[in-house]
Amino acid sequence: MEITQLIPSAASYQAQAAYQISKFFETNELTTQQECDEHAAGIAGQAVSPTTMQGQTSYTVMAADCSMVVQFRPPDRPLDIPDLDTARTVYGRRFVPACVFRGSWRGLFIYTMDAIQGDAFAMTRQNLFASENKYILSSTISDYSAVFGASWTNRSATPDLKQIYHDYDARLAKLGDTLPARFYSKLNTARNQLWRIFDGVHPIVLNHAGLTENNVHIDATTGRITGVVDWPGASLGPFGVSLWSVDIALGIQSVNEWHWHPAHSELRQQFWETLSNTIGPLTDEQIATIKIGRAVGLFLAFGFCKGVPVEDDDSGLACLDALLAVE
Repeated sequence: MEITQLIPSAASYQAQAAYQISKFFETNELTTQQECDEHAAGIAGQAVSPTTMQGQTSYTVMAADCSMVVQFRPPDRPLDIPDLDTARTVYGRRFVPACVFRGSWRGLFIYTMDAIQGDAFAMTRQNLFASENKYILSSTISDYSAVFGASWTNRSATPDLKQIYHDYDARLAKLGDTLPARFYSKLNTARNQLWRIFDGVHPIVLNHAGLTENNVHIDATTGRITGVVDWPGASLGPFGVSLWSVDIALGIQSVNEWHWHPAHSELRQQFWETLSNTIGPLTDEQIATIKIGRAVGLFLAFGFCKGVPVEDDDSGLACLDALLAVE
């Protein structure tokens, strides 16, 4: 079966967005979608329409001229503007949109942001994975190097490493009691080598919580990354712990199985070569340490669901299996 046949259609993502919008207004009963659209149109000075991808705890619309996004959020899910400004300083204007708090209305907080051009990777993956478009996907993977390279180059102030180390170690230890036995060897290796990404030499950077298909936007014609959304979960940690996001761009998961793009090995090698060119030549030791960070990040990302260790039958373990098998 062609891998493109396994990829959800754009229509399925649109249906998911419609469902998320309905759930948002079921929870936030002080206003309606129509009232939010009218209020947002007043802010934008023009008509607005819902974005094709929606978050689980917000409602987002885009101005008709695609210059501005207006987002409504409940007060218990605010955006931290200083944190977003920090992300913009680290990753640059190209990857992080400017954001302004516009006050509260009908029990919701309102924010305006620069609109990111292009479409979410998820919406264009089917086209990108077509065999004749490998060169377009290649451009996307090269730009992932630019994203990660920005965090390496523009490092934030070093935080309390002991606190982050103990947090990581405690979470990995918890997984030792819950993950299926087939993961023990690699989990123990990740935990035993954890000190290497906290040695005071390995870079501590601002990591996006998930540069995944919903959060990375691209130009479908060129494959170039046009921006990244969903920055509130970004946090300081060792470089490499979010590198698994690159692999998410190189495959697709069906119900309980991970499927790689036919050229995933070639494209992954391209990523490492481009990254090394972006941040300066990497030694073998540096690459090995970065890959330890990647393994740690994989366990932290896919070993938990909403802070709780996953069960044996969790579908995310198929992804963990596949991504741990490659470097």
